[in-house]
Parts: sequence; structure tokens; C-alpha cells
Amino acid sequence: MLKAVAAGAILLSVCSSGYAETVQYGYDAQGRLLVSDVRRSNGTGYAAGYGYDKAGNRRVYQNARVVKTGGLASGTGIGVGESILSPSGAYRFILQYDGNLVLYAGPLQPIWSTSTFQPANARLEMQGDGNLVLYSDSTAIWASHTDGHPGAYFAVQEDGNIVIYTAANQAIWARFGL
Repeated sequence: MLKAVAAGAILLSVCSSGYAETVQYGYDAQGRLLVSDVRRSNGTGYAAGYGYDKAGNRRVYQNARVVKTGGLASGTGIGVGESILSPSGAYRFILQYDGNLVLYAGPLQPIWSTSTFQPANARLEMQGDGNLVLYSDSTAIWASHTDGHPGAYFAVQEDGNIVIYTAANQAIWARFGL
């Protein structure tokens, strides 16, 4: 059982599989839990976000499982509720349950999004042709428009930038621009 902790508190523990865990909590001005962020020493983890209804009852609105660290190789992707961490874990790129693809600095601060809110079977794919595409069912709802670069890959970097690189490591798309 966890005791109440101060805003932004970090707890260290060991999970049942033997990996070390770092758990960070964030709270609103009323002291209500907004986010919990769990990172394991093996590179996995998850985050949960919380909202409150008019009666003040807490509701989970977001759970994101870490499936990758660093980025996506050509021909790979993530589904709804999955995320990619920067190598240190300072930034998290999440395909949210509402269909929006969001880059967070730490557990609480969104710094970029696709503003796509179409959750039906959403999936982000780093296609073999070099295009990063967000699909809802089989319809593309957002794309980087970087096709023509076979073997390109997507990176979530330590500086908070998200970048697509060619197979020869040349940047062809970035959140901050090139």
C-alpha cells in the first residue's frame, strides 16, 4: 500500500520480475493525482493519467504501455495505449486512446501533437518507404510525407525533438523543422 506523497515525488521499488522501478506522481493544485509514471530498469513501463468528474470521482483516462525506447525502425509501429520513450525516459511519445499522437516532456507536459482524435483501431507505422503514418482503421489520418526513403527510421531524442532519419542517418523530417 502506498502512502500519500508530495507533488512530483519519486518512489523507487523492485517489481515482482526483479527489475528496479521508478514511480513518479504528479498532482493538481487541489492535491489530486493527475498522473503516475512507472519506468523499469529493463526499458519497459507504463503511465496512467487521471481526470475527475463533476462529483470529484477519479477516472483513469489514459494508460500507456512503453513498448520501445529510442524510436521505430522501418516496418515497425505502435498501437493505441503504447508509447516510445527517449533513451533516458525524459520524453514520451504516446498514441493515446483518443487517437491523438502526443509527445510529452516528463509525465505531465504535452509539447507536440497530431491533433487527431479518431480512436478507431489507431496505429502508428514507420513504413518501409520512409513515411511515418497514423492510421484509423485503414485510413491515413496523419503522415510525415517522407516516402521515397526506404529504410528510414523514427527517433524520439533527448532534446525533445522527434526526427525521421534516412538509412544513411540524414534527417528528413523533424518536429522543430530542419
